[in-house]
Amino acid sequence: MAKNRSGEIPTFREAAGMVLDLQAEGGDSGSKRRRVAESILNLHVYPFIGDKKLDQILSPELMACLDRIWFEKRVTAHKAFKQIRAVMRWGLAHEFIERDPTEYVRDGLGPNPARTVHMPSQHHSLIGEDLEAIEGSKAYWATKAAVRFLVLTANRPGAVRGARWEEFDLARAIWTIPANRAKNREAFEVPLSLQALSVLHEAREHTGGVGLVFPSRRGLPISDSTMSKLFREHRVGSVPYGFRSTFRVWCAEVGVARQVAEPCLEHICDGVRPAQSPVEHRRQVLEAWGHYLFPIVPPR
Repeated sequence: MAKNRSGEIPTFREAAGMVLDLQAEGGDSGSKRRRVAESILNLHVYPFIGDKKLDQILSPELMACLDRIWFEKRVTAHKAFKQIRAVMRWGLAHEFIERDPTEYVRDGLGPNPARTVHMPSQHHSLIGEDLEAIEGSKAYWATKAAVRFLVLTANRPGAVRGARWEEFDLARAIWTIPANRAKNREAFEVPLSLQALSVLHEAREHTGGVGLVFPSRRGLPISDSTMSKLFREHRVGSVPYGFRSTFRVWCAEVGVARQVAEPCLEHICDGVRPAQSPVEHRRQVLEAWGHYLFPIVPPR
C-alpha cells in the first residue's frame, strides 16, 4: 500500500465530507446541490460503507450498496454512484488506495439506461389558440405575461419565473441570465424581440422596474404549479417546458440551421457552448419567431 502524507486512511464518510468541501470550493455545488448529495449519501451509502476505511471497500460491497436502488430509483442510484466514484478517485489521487473499486461496478449491476421523458408540446400552428385562451383567463397579470415571455424567448420556465429587472438591458434588448441561474453555469445573453420587449414594458408598468419581473400576488416568484395549473385549466396542449420543443420544431421547419437553433435553447452544439454563439445570429431567429407569433406588436 502506498503511503500518503499523513499515513492515516480516512473512512468513506470522512473522505466524502472532504470531497463535498472541494466541490463547493470549485463552484460545482450550491447549498441545494450539497444538501441533495448529503441526503443521498445518508440514505443510500453511509449505512453500508460510511464507517469503512477507503482501503477496505471492495467492488462487491459497492454493488450490494447500489443494487437495492439501481433499477427502482435510477436517477438516485446514478447520483449515488457518481458521488462514490468521486470519493474513491479522490482516495486514489491521495494514495489512500491503489485501485478504484468503482471501475467495474456498472458492469456488475447491469445496464440501466436513462428513460426518455417526453414533455407534452403543442405544434406551433396552434400556439395562437393557447395564448388567446390564457390571455382571456382570470389569471393574475404576471402569470399571463410570464407565459407570453416564456414562449417568445423559448427559455426555461424557471429562468423566466425568477427573472429580475437588473438582468435586463432594455436599450440593447438583451436579457443576461446570470451564471448562478443559467443551465450551463455561465452567464447567457438572450436577445429580445420587439414582442418580448412589449411584454417587459407592460410588466414595468406594474412593478416599476424593480425586483422580480413577474412577481406573484405575494411578491414572490410565480410557482411552477401555478403556471402548470393555468395550462391544465385551459386545456393547453403543452406543458410550460414543452414550448421549447415547439420552438425547435418551428426552427427545423423554416430552415434555421442547427448551429443557430440549438444555442437559442442554451444547448451546446458541436462542442460550442451557447455563450460563445453570436448573439446577433440568435437575435434574427427570435425576432422571426416573435413576428410569427405576434405579427402586430402591441403599442407600448
